[in-house]
Amino acid sequence: MVHYRSHCSQISTINMKRFLLICISLMVSCLLFAQSTIDRPTYVNEYRIKGAFLTKPLPKRTARSLSAPVCVNGYLWVYPIDLGYFTYHPNDVIAQLNAQTKYGRSNWRIPTSSELMTMEDNAATIGLGDDIYMATSHSNGILRLVSIDGEILNCVKVGNTYWLKTNLGAKSSNEHGSVVSYEDAVRYCPAGYRLPTKEEYEELLASGKARFSNILGNSNAELYFPARDVATFYMNETWRESGDYFIQGNSYYLYFEQYRDAGYLTKVKPKIERGGLSKGLVRYVLDK
Repeated sequence: MVHYRSHCSQISTINMKRFLLICISLMVSCLLFAQSTIDRPTYVNEYRIKGAFLTKPLPKRTARSLSAPVCVNGYLWVYPIDLGYFTYHPNDVIAQLNAQTKYGRSNWRIPTSSELMTMEDNAATIGLGDDIYMATSHSNGILRLVSIDGEILNCVKVGNTYWLKTNLGAKSSNEHGSVVSYEDAVRYCPAGYRLPTKEEYEELLASGKARFSNILGNSNAELYFPARDVATFYMNETWRESGDYFIQGNSYYLYFEQYRDAGYLTKVKPKIERGGLSKGLVRYVLDK
């Protein structure tokens, strides 16, 4: 009997030591986690700060409702209010709003990641809050809808592509704008746009909706691509103008030229050439 009690006492002592060791281990783990949380940079909503890590969170931002949709960057119409937090794809909600043609539109949809960046750049105007906003690649978050089709400003539609009416750096469609490198053409691209592809330029050339320089193409065309270089000699009897535009990837470029020499006019119609440009003109299209 004495032996049994002694054995039980030894077991209790061992169990107590184990329990104390577990408690100490948990306390140490909690302290280490707390310290790591303090030292670790805080990751704030990727659409708020575009994926950057901060040492402390940004100040709280409060969403606000607007009285009507707002157009940002000339093409993206943003629904005036947040529609709540969703943990699933809100197909039914969007379908009901479009059936009711809310604010005169029946094509409200979830924004893409690129459009969310555009919305973030205009947060002060459209009143975005702090939460993660739903995109096509996300399954949960605050829902804020956008609309594009039929409401794009300063663009001309060719096929399914929306072309800006002016070049990079131009104040009007008659100015050729900035002559830059391919890297700068990508760097200066406004949110929501991109450089056109070779296929889109081919479609543009076949459409008849564009003219190039002063006499190349339909004078009533909706899109005008000004020449880059203009040179005049001999009292306007001899002159030359040409243009070369970047194509996405810089493996091809658009080229055209016209010149008059001793009274004879020669025109090189727009064509797509293989090879890249060191410097060129830039026309963007909507990134849909």
